[in-house]
Amino acid sequence: MGRGVRPVSVAERRARLAVRHHLAPGQRAGTVTAAVADIVGLHGTDPASVYLSARARTARASRAAIERALYEERSLVRMLGMRRTVFVVPTALGPVIQAACTNQIAERMRRQLARQVEESGIAPDGAGWLKEVGEATVRALAARGTATGAELAQDEPRLRTRITYAADKSYGGPVNLTTRLLGQLSAEGLIVRGRPRGGWTSSQFTWSAARDRARPTEPAAATARAALARRWLSAFGPALPADLQWWAGWTAAQVRQALAQLDITEVDLEGAPGIMLTADGPAPAAAAPWFLSRSKPATISTRRSKR
Repeated sequence: MGRGVRPVSVAERRARLAVRHHLAPGQRAGTVTAAVADIVGLHGTDPASVYLSARARTARASRAAIERALYEERSLVRMLGMRRTVFVVPTALGPVIQAACTNQIAERMRRQLARQVEESGIAPDGAGWLKEVGEATVRALAARGTATGAELAQDEPRLRTRITYAADKSYGGPVNLTTRLLGQLSAEGLIVRGRPRGGWTSSQFTWSAARDRARPTEPAAATARAALARRWLSAFGPALPADLQWWAGWTAAQVRQALAQLDITEVDLEGAPGIMLTADGPAPAAAAPWFLSRSKPATISTRRSKR
């Protein structure tokens, strides 16, 4: 590293994460929405992980409070985002993530699904057939207000069409179109996940049509990537550019383009060239909890013992 480059130790980075992620003693967030906003988003593929992550970062966020933010206040939304992963994110940040990550994912998903429709012998024009079925599904959902996939398949029977998924994989085989197309429409911002059927760990979500009037205008992709990179550095920096690339699922060129729009400073991460926002404040004084410290108690193995 060159002279004048500020060194940032592992201990300092962990202390920053503990405070900014609301994991340090006395640093819990007042609301679940505030906790999520400060770390960009919570992993939401597994429904239970949202509740556990939110509860760990808040002082008094009950299950009812988390559900209220998700399904009544709508200050949080569950959407496909970085790395083609479902996240729970602040609703106001949704258009940024959509433009920065989800749109290009949705385009690849639609091409792949159209090809599977054709290869399954359903229609010679997979893209056209999917467009027709998707539009009919959105109309049916708008008429119902909210519905499960099974209920929508009653209105649009083509959702029960069987397609061949991952034929060359051990987990592949014939599947109903329902889940794949609803995920596609959600990735495109046309429908949104609602309250699940059953308990808080249920993955059978209801759906509703997106309200165009309530959807803010999406920024340009390059602008959105810069905005998301800034939010990520605020939550996870100082860090390596490669860490941002992995987290966002961008190409190296997209990362360079995003960082070029930010005021960043080079730092020495114990021999590795890292970056941080120039306006980033000094290291917090709060100590990291034991699970973020350098010396940790013995870990518990999750491997099953051989009998």
